[in-house]
Amino acid sequence: MLEFLIYAFGITISGYLFYAIIFPRLPSIVRYRIKMAVYYLHLFTHGFLSTFPSLLKPKDPRNFRYPMVLMWFTTRLFGIRVQVLDKNRIRDLPGNFVVISNHQSSLDLIGISHVWPSPCILVAKKSLLFAGWFGLAGWLCGCVFVSRGRQSAIAEMRRLGDRLADASSRLRVWIFPEGTRQSGGEFGEFKKGAFHLAVQAQVPVVPVVFSSYSNFYSKRQRRFDSPGLVLARVLEPVTTQGLTESDVPALSERVRAVMSAEYGPLSEEAAKVASAAADNEIKAD
Repeated sequence: MLEFLIYAFGITISGYLFYAIIFPRLPSIVRYRIKMAVYYLHLFTHGFLSTFPSLLKPKDPRNFRYPMVLMWFTTRLFGIRVQVLDKNRIRDLPGNFVVISNHQSSLDLIGISHVWPSPCILVAKKSLLFAGWFGLAGWLCGCVFVSRGRQSAIAEMRRLGDRLADASSRLRVWIFPEGTRQSGGEFGEFKKGAFHLAVQAQVPVVPVVFSSYSNFYSKRQRRFDSPGLVLARVLEPVTTQGLTESDVPALSERVRAVMSAEYGPLSEEAAKVASAAADNEIKAD
């Protein structure tokens, strides 16, 4: 036992010395790769840890609370601060609804964990189902995995729409309407699936906009700094009452325009706050 404690102490001290002394002196691209490797390791670990309690009630949307709570620890470890604006718009909204947000990176899970309106499930691409413990935990949490453009995906979304339409089910659904990640300053084209789902169930669409990660992260530049700041704003819910399938394209474009208009100012504000915090830290040193 004593030998184990000595070994664990030695590993802890070595890790701290590496992170405090050696890590800051490594090239930016090396720091980026190390941090991303650690981040993905965290995701798989969260999946592993979330599997066991989720086995008690497989596919229960409330199981998502396990990985979402664990993501808060990852947020603190990486020095990322998430500030949610107008959270009451989603927190106080009764009944079922569809949440949509912009998709920038796998780091989106950090921001999502601070907004997550439990009980809620995530719609994700089917390939993630086979991502080890991460995919297994997602399945146990009730995550809906779909293959884009296939009839099976359409059928799965219609079944999900039936669940949403049932007021007694108490269910929320989170979808990235862009489908693929967009790391630039422009939103990608919105796929119509989320809006068809909301119209079929006659439930509101709640847009959530996350600011650009550029103040601390850039895949193109291979940069992942800390600390970092993410601002999230919950926009006014958009009703779908009385809308039909023919209204979906106009609904999609209207919501995309509102979210796109919010993204620029929100990202600028996040950059200013992050810059001011960095300047204060330098002065304090």
